[in-house]
Amino acid sequence: MNWIAYLERYSQDKLLLDSVEEEIVRMENDGRRSKRLEMLRASASVLRYSVRNAEELLESYVYSSVSESDARKRAREKLFLELRYKNGMTIEQAADAMHVSRDTAYRIRRNVISRGDIF
Repeated sequence: MNWIAYLERYSQDKLLLDSVEEEIVRMENDGRRSKRLEMLRASASVLRYSVRNAEELLESYVYSSVSESDARKRAREKLFLELRYKNGMTIEQAADAMHVSRDTAYRIRRNVISRGDIF
């Protein structure tokens, strides 16, 4: 699995976790105790684990670089990945936030994809 596919899954898991946690709170506030509530809690636990792993992996993105110039390049890529997937921005919004052109943002995305598999 490459970085982009992994982080797209992370974004989906994060959204799903938010909705599952909202449902859990709603059911607990209503005083409902059921198998569905227990299943939702189990699902939330799995999703939290997945989200936490993705965030830790993203944190280590820069540290896996070999040289100083590679570290700077990876820091820029990490910023793009955080804006795009952690903050849920589009590529164009991430480009604006980074003060780079849209083409540069797409180039950064291609560089991340070209890194290959993360596992």
